[in-house]
Amino acid sequence: VSIILTFGTAHYVDGKAKKAAGRQTAMMVIHDMEKSIETLRNWGKEDETNSSIARYVLENLDRIDSLNIDSLEHVMNYITNNSDEVTQYPLDESCEQLFLSSQESWKNIDNASFIDAVHQFFSDRHAIFDYINNSRQWKKPVSSEAFYLHQLEREDGTTDIPQFVKERITSKEVVYYLNSAGSRQQRFNEFADVIQHFSDQCKFTMGITD
Repeated sequence: VSIILTFGTAHYVDGKAKKAAGRQTAMMVIHDMEKSIETLRNWGKEDETNSSIARYVLENLDRIDSLNIDSLEHVMNYITNNSDEVTQYPLDESCEQLFLSSQESWKNIDNASFIDAVHQFFSDRHAIFDYINNSRQWKKPVSSEAFYLHQLEREDGTTDIPQFVKERITSKEVVYYLNSAGSRQQRFNEFADVIQHFSDQCKFTMGITD
């Protein structure tokens, strides 16, 4: 009896520990989903704010020298790709790599529906981020080369922000970028909704509340 109790207790404790570990892993992944949702929605809000400022500047080009310099710098940064080597919309894959690299984390979650949903989430999220980083609609219209050439033309190598913005903001590329702002903002929220569906599904499957 004592042997049965010993091994039975050990098995129970081990099972309980695995269940707790699995639940902790599930919450980590769901938190990753929630962070992606927040990030996408924030990008949509930032785009809405920035495009509004840019449109205001475009409508007041005749008095650009009297406009707030901070607003002009805001617009310059909004339309200019400052580095061709930096991803415009970076994806934090740390949680994904941690989850996928450890089969132990899968074993502790005895729920096939949850595992399938998580794998689909990771796949869809990559597709979303690949799309927004490579679609013409999302690419900043003024190249880092144009910014560099502007500075080369100045003896002190600095940037005449009002002049730079005035020269670039009426270009076809910038006008297209501004005209696409509403569509970008809508898609950001649609993508966030897709991930929200995964989050809600996973929380329901695992019995995890907000």
